[in-house]
Amino acid sequence: MKATAQHTYTDVSTSAIATLISDSPNPIFILAADRKTIISSNQMDLNDSIENDLTGKAIDRILFNYSSSDTDAPVYYQDKWYRVDIKPFIYVDSEYLKVTLHSFSHHLSEETLKTTQDLIAILLHRFRSPLTAIQGYADIMSFKNDTDSHQKYLDRITKGTGHISGILDEFESLLIDEEEDRTDMIKVRSLLNELISTRTEESDKERIRFHAPESACILSSKKKLLTVLTLLIDNAVDHSVDSSSPIMISVKNPHTIEISNRGTCINREDSEDIFKPFVTSRSDKTGIGLSLAQILANKMGGSISLKSGEEKNTTFVLNLPPKYMTVLNS
Repeated sequence: MKATAQHTYTDVSTSAIATLISDSPNPIFILAADRKTIISSNQMDLNDSIENDLTGKAIDRILFNYSSSDTDAPVYYQDKWYRVDIKPFIYVDSEYLKVTLHSFSHHLSEETLKTTQDLIAILLHRFRSPLTAIQGYADIMSFKNDTDSHQKYLDRITKGTGHISGILDEFESLLIDEEEDRTDMIKVRSLLNELISTRTEESDKERIRFHAPESACILSSKKKLLTVLTLLIDNAVDHSVDSSSPIMISVKNPHTIEISNRGTCINREDSEDIFKPFVTSRSDKTGIGLSLAQILANKMGGSISLKSGEEKNTTFVLNLPPKYMTVLNS
């Protein structure tokens, strides 16, 4: 669909356009009338030691996964995934494009992550010891108790402390081990079969389906990738419209894995908040699953985004680094 012109520049010199975009903190590319060729940019070609000017180069050679017709598709530039904003402008009676890259606002900064992890570490230390003592005394009382009336209350204590312990375990998962994982060439279909087979609920094994080419392989940390996919599937299971609706895993291309489920439609305004820690619509959940998945994806050089789709259809997209993470054999 052709976009409607938004801006008009009366100064037709490319140097004037370069001045307009030079102070922007975001990467910006101005495309010629063919919507492909860069005529100005506030970026340099870091791969060319002789000529750093991007003028005259094709935008799809600079931005991986770029498509002027699909503005929802993120692009990969200088080892990072970005959201794309494409706006046309008129210039000597011709329409051109201004392509601006924006960092995903739901990505936690290293400073925010470190502060959150420090807070969680303190809370875990303060809560674990008394909780363990309560659980221990409840077990002793349960062992010595010989009346059903008392046992009913002891069972409630045990159930409650178990629930709190589970929440603390979820919090502890944010304290990511920074030790390097081994990198392997992973066969995607084997990985997905393993992931499904380890689900504890038999109904999950039946409803989770996948589509991936036989030759699809990913060069990555198997541990991190399995954890990210498990967290995304857990989220799909928790927010499905019912316990029998299908969950689909699709390997769309050499760098993208999509996880879809039938559930409540998430609007664009809320799509940024769902990745923030402790944001959840369920009272029995902590709301850190998507946050942890995003953190791990970032550490793999990837990104997770929400793809807008049909009503009651939710799709999370895991984008992996195209340069060295993902390979599709012929």
